[in-house]
Amino acid sequence: MGTFGRPGGRVALGVAVPLGRLASAQAELLASLASHGEVRLTPWRGVVLPGLDRGGLPRAAARLAEAGLVTDPGSPWIGVTACTGRPGCAKSLADVRADAARATVSRRGGRTASATGAGPGAPIEGDARSGTGPGSRAEPEGGTPPAVAPHVADSPRTGTLPVHWAGCERRCGRPRGRVADVVATGDGYRVDLDGQSLTCADIEETTAAVAAARGET
Repeated sequence: MGTFGRPGGRVALGVAVPLGRLASAQAELLASLASHGEVRLTPWRGVVLPGLDRGGLPRAAARLAEAGLVTDPGSPWIGVTACTGRPGCAKSLADVRADAARATVSRRGGRTASATGAGPGAPIEGDARSGTGPGSRAEPEGGTPPAVAPHVADSPRTGTLPVHWAGCERRCGRPRGRVADVVATGDGYRVDLDGQSLTCADIEETTAAVAAARGET
């Protein structure tokens, strides 16, 4: 993620793909920006554009961001993964990709979300809620997030802890290592970290719990 120096004064640009889903328009943009048509896919659901001209880097990064891709190493999207969820998986109890997108962008005051149609990072019309998962409920008046249990709030405040959203206890696609698991329960979500759990009744509580676990609050 970010830029890396290359021989001849050129740079390579690392690009993250939110939730690993690349829309056709995003793929076309990557191809158009690529030097000599070279685009490298990474095992971490990202893309590297090698050999870019340094002078054109700001414009390229801006165009990628406008398309819903991520070039900022400090983006809240870094480390966020999810299983297929509804409607693609019959075992899933929630549209976890839509809820993960909503929770992730809301921590930065954004209004991009939707794991359906144009992809997680694409601008959407109207409400960001999918209305299909158990965590999708109207925000409380005033927008004040609920309190978070101390054992979550006291987690290491790195801001980079990986988070995996899962539609059921199978937790398909979960990365290895220390991860905050956000598991759909049918009545909301449960956030698991370091052997402790916090049950959340709606997406607002879940968002606050995930932010605390990642060290963002």
